Amino acid sequence: GPVDHIYASNTKFRTGSSPDLSDHPVGLLLLPLLLFVDRSRIQPILYSTGGRDDPTRAALRRFSEWHDIQSLDHGEQLRKLRQDRLDILIDLAGHSAGNSLPVFAQRAAPLQMSWLGYFGTTGVPAMDAVLLDPWHAPPGAESQFTEEVLRLPHIRWCYNPAAYAPAVAPLPAVANGFVTFGSFNNTAKYNDAVFEAWARILAAVPASRLVLKWQTCADPGYREQVWTAFERHGVERSRVELRHRSPHLEVLQQYADIDIALDPFPFTGGYTSCESLWMGVPVVTLYGERTVSRQGHALVSSLGRPDWCHRWIAADVEGYVRRAVDLASSPQELAGTRAELRSVMRASPLMNGRRFAQDFTETVLAWHRRRTGAGAVDSGG
Repeated sequence: GPVDHIYASNTKFRTGSSPDLSDHPVGLLLLPLLLFVDRSRIQPILYSTGGRDDPTRAALRRFSEWHDIQSLDHGEQLRKLRQDRLDILIDLAGHSAGNSLPVFAQRAAPLQMSWLGYFGTTGVPAMDAVLLDPWHAPPGAESQFTEEVLRLPHIRWCYNPAAYAPAVAPLPAVANGFVTFGSFNNTAKYNDAVFEAWARILAAVPASRLVLKWQTCADPGYREQVWTAFERHGVERSRVELRHRSPHLEVLQQYADIDIALDPFPFTGGYTSCESLWMGVPVVTLYGERTVSRQGHALVSSLGRPDWCHRWIAADVEGYVRRAVDLASSPQELAGTRAELRSVMRASPLMNGRRFAQDFTETVLAWHRRRTGAGAVDSGG
């Protein structure tokens, strides 16, 4: 029967020692793989070390073999994973909060890989590989990792938008008579250099506004800190609007107020940028040498539009400011981009779940064969 077929594989991989198997970018970006993976070749098993019950978690449980191990200490987790005799163990947390790197350090599976939830090296000798792509890890990136760098042929994740995402709204600059820039990123990604660049953009675009949205923006002390930073660069606080947390549907609806998204740096946006693009808002991004500084570059490049790459991606702060200002000067171009962004995204590797699952499977199984000297590990039975 179908259940026998699903588990008729001697290749097991674990896609999470993750506290983020829920409505979190890790959980959301993992779903397309589970939906499209060929279960005669890979048996997905998820081990949850935290998180909360929500619709994404329910979907992850439905499409995988699920084990909740958050009540186990690291020693007990290690014993459990070894008992399950996994072929490949994939970490989704890296050095983020609630991680299980101590378990990986003691080798819970013959082969271990880092993917999705972290962008730098783990530095763990027992972590054998990191799964990236040519945009996140151009030639020479190997020097930044203790792990072997594996590259998927297209982008390293697949975006699946929320079913309740509203339609793309008309360009707000047309009704407003001024351009509104925005960033809905985690405010931990902001720094003085980012604020200075954004202030330069606001200064160069008369009457423009900036909207920042994150839960931290509800804190009076943080609000004052942000406004003071912009005032120090000559921008009145009335031009910087700070919005706090709201339900996800409202977050997506508020892209109707944004003409151009500004990516922070050097820690660029990931899932947030996907949502911005899906809501019709172009993302001006600055790429750097590190993997974490190339997310915006990878997302825009994956759309397959060289004209957008040229207009939105910058190699230095000067170029970043110039691109934002140039875009703001062309509302007709912005309106056209806004109207076609969704159709371009749908046709790109960024949203092709079937292709992504195939790329993932071929890349990971080829690596397994090479590392183990095994034959066809996906023969089943």
